[in-house]
Amino acid sequence: MKLLTRNKQFDIIKGIAILCVVIGHAINESIFYNYELVILRKFIYILHLPIFFFCSGYFFLDKYNFKEFFIKKVKSLYLPFVLFGFLFVFIDIFRGYSVNSLVREVFFILIFKNYNSYAGALWFVPFLFLTELLYFSIQKFKNQFKFGNIYILIISIVFASIGILLLRNDIDYYNIDISCLMIPVMFMGSLYKKYEAVIKKFITNWLWLLAGALIIIINLISQNEIELAVREYYGNIFLFYMMIVLGIIFCLSISFFIYNFSSIIAKLIMYVGKSSYYIMALHFFIFKVIDLCYYKIFGSIYNIDIKTMYYFPYSYPQLRFLYIFLGIFFSMVVFYFVGKTKNLIYKGVIERISSVK
Repeated sequence: MKLLTRNKQFDIIKGIAILCVVIGHAINESIFYNYELVILRKFIYILHLPIFFFCSGYFFLDKYNFKEFFIKKVKSLYLPFVLFGFLFVFIDIFRGYSVNSLVREVFFILIFKNYNSYAGALWFVPFLFLTELLYFSIQKFKNQFKFGNIYILIISIVFASIGILLLRNDIDYYNIDISCLMIPVMFMGSLYKKYEAVIKKFITNWLWLLAGALIIIINLISQNEIELAVREYYGNIFLFYMMIVLGIIFCLSISFFIYNFSSIIAKLIMYVGKSSYYIMALHFFIFKVIDLCYYKIFGSIYNIDIKTMYYFPYSYPQLRFLYIFLGIFFSMVVFYFVGKTKNLIYKGVIERISSVK
């Protein structure tokens, strides 16, 4: 088995996670019901958001002070959130939104709240930001204890218990309840990093088949599911974390499988992983652009009711594959050209500074 470097492996894992996000939204069985899709949806919702917190825990560094860490997260999470939010506000101008509505959108974007349907998937970003700040605060006290990991384990259990308490009492200010539940998942990522060499010996190319089968069987038996956006956490806290662990094992194993199966597919999924923020931000908008194009071309031919255009996040279940493919493809294209533009601007600034010297 060819070994993955850590960055390549986690690019693949993030690629798998964001693919699950888009597929989950393209299924949308709440409007267009299909039993087989319900099973698939339950499966992928175990993976798609928790795995991002596992990755965050893996890459967590405690070398920063609070100010440095906060600024770093503002740059990587808050500023892109604001920029994408303003993009969708600009689009809403052409959708005929009133000035009051536009001002309201801008206000909520600036206070780090999602208020635009196109940016619906970005609800996840503010609570990732909050979770990372909470985890940073926990880690800063680690060195004061002889057994630091035992301390973090205990604190993680406390936060998980608080999260369940907040969920049951419907207290979700800035998704603080879900953030508390994700603290242990970030800790799992940190532990994996520390013991990676040992754990990798047990994560084989084919372990994902067993982990996936167990997830499906438990899904079918329990009839529960994880959907953090609507605060479903798999019935009880123990089963919740067991399913997340199985999902993490699935992703770790299948990342090895993909890398060893095809270098081309691995590189594509790595790039999907690198583009994950753009895909998260743009795929709902791309879904509705597809809807609009389909209606304009085929609306009169098939006598399609205009009201279907208002379904969210999409209107035509027969186009599910197209939503998934184009939602990912065009987001990656935007990511590519934004990256190229940044590099050109940076190169131009450096050349200008050099010429002045």
